[in-house]
Amino acid sequence: MKYIESEKKRRHILLDHPVLSMFLLPVILMIAVSVTSLVPSFFVQKTGADPLWIYVHYIFVSVLIALLHRIRIRPYRGMLGTENFWKGFLMLLPLTLLMLMNLYQPAEEQELSARTVLMGCAPGFMEEIIFRGTSLSNYMRCRNQRCEIRKGVLISSFVFGLFHMTNIIFGADPVATIMQVAYAIGIGFLLGAVFIRTGTLLPCIIAHSMIDITAFTIVDLADSGGMLAESSDSSIFVVLIGILYFILGLWFLRNEKLSETVDIWQNKMYCQKKEILEGKNSGDQDLDHISNNRKGERTMKQYVCSVCGYTYDPEIGDPEHGIAPGTSFEDLPEDWTCPLCGVGKEDFEEA
Repeated sequence: MKYIESEKKRRHILLDHPVLSMFLLPVILMIAVSVTSLVPSFFVQKTGADPLWIYVHYIFVSVLIALLHRIRIRPYRGMLGTENFWKGFLMLLPLTLLMLMNLYQPAEEQELSARTVLMGCAPGFMEEIIFRGTSLSNYMRCRNQRCEIRKGVLISSFVFGLFHMTNIIFGADPVATIMQVAYAIGIGFLLGAVFIRTGTLLPCIIAHSMIDITAFTIVDLADSGGMLAESSDSSIFVVLIGILYFILGLWFLRNEKLSETVDIWQNKMYCQKKEILEGKNSGDQDLDHISNNRKGERTMKQYVCSVCGYTYDPEIGDPEHGIAPGTSFEDLPEDWTCPLCGVGKEDFEEA
């Protein structure tokens, strides 16, 4: 299905380097969240207020980051939309049900309280928005190609896993932390795959929150802030679960689903909603623009790089290299090269 491009991509000092930003952006945002949390922490300390307000603050700031990110890289349609929500929810339903079953296992020491729920929801919002919502959506803004999708999710999951190594600084057991990192990479890859396949982060936030609520309740990590004091046989089991999550994520990103994924992100990043095609909320000038684009669709064809699989779409062009949207492949400069692998026009074939 064809869509109408709403505006050219904006230039960004950091975000135009998608791989580098996947490492630096989470660090910058986590520091920003930590700094802003000093205010509610000071308030709680001085007034004796309920510490739950700190976790509410984490959720609020995370949602604010998501909204600012949408504004900064517009016309991005946002990571918290409901489109494809049920698709993502069903993809993660077995994981969510497993967590619910664990919560309702009878145990004398188990206590599901408002504190554990908020402690689980806070990282569910914060880590999903920072490690997947911002970095992965920016990656797809720059490299929305079949051959790049799995690589982006893999980098994101490794960054997410390595982030948990910081627990050692705060006294966590090194061996147990390494196992936690392995698990985080696996679950991060699965959640990243679902986000990429659907374009919405809401199912991932729900699943992530359920995982952390279960951990804080069943494994009793609430007092340690999610850090493992020592390794055990259950830690090895957790690593195996992480491997299964990773395999499931690979299945979600199998080859036959990649073209569908590219279309979803092309719509989210570059295009207006379908209603524009029907003439809603648009003036005569917009309708003329649509008509011209529809005429162009019959003459401008897509071309695929035979080396790396990059697809040149005339509707999108190659703005990062000075090629405006609406430029046909035939009108590209002779010295134009593939943005991904650098080969010339002669190595492209009609899609």
